[in-house]
Amino acid sequence: MATTDPGLVEVKALNDATWPLFEALVERHDGIFGGAGASGSTPAVSSAGRATRAIAC
Repeated sequence: MATTDPGLVEVKALNDATWPLFEALVERHDGIFGGAGASGSTPAVSSAGRATRAIAC
């Protein structure tokens, strides 16, 4: 897999101010596990901006 240098990376605590950045990252990568929900349950993000649990059926 080809990768590119991301340049300067800054690590920030996940809080109300940084949640939109995290949510955008998760959306760009099709979920936390890239859409692979083989484990039976995967973390999800609610529209209210809180982590929830989604059960794969």
